[in-house]
Amino acid sequence: MATSKAVLSLAAKIARSLEQGYADYLESCEQDRREGHRAHYCEHGMSRWTDYDNICGPCEDGISMSDGMTRREYALDSAKRRDEKCRAIVKAAQTLSDLGIEVNYEPVWKEVTRLLTVE
Repeated sequence: MATSKAVLSLAAKIARSLEQGYADYLESCEQDRREGHRAHYCEHGMSRWTDYDNICGPCEDGISMSDGMTRREYALDSAKRRDEKCRAIVKAAQTLSDLGIEVNYEPVWKEVTRLLTVE
């Protein structure tokens, strides 16, 4: 199945957001270094300032947004999941409406908008 332009556009926005998030993480690490500390968190959010060995699955598996290919694959998968969920939500609302059930579309569009918005 071909990937639509809308999904690719959403994936590009997600990839840019992930890239910015990784840059922010690196800046946080640099701030910790300037203060004489090692990084407080791994890039996935696991605290490193504990007296035990924290286990972060993505770190253990070598998954990092520093790798452009990983970042773009993650973004594309995320965009596809969001698109599928949007379509399912709209289809469900339409099916209910077609069956004569009054549907409040405000929460439907609110969720669709949330899924299609990248911060």
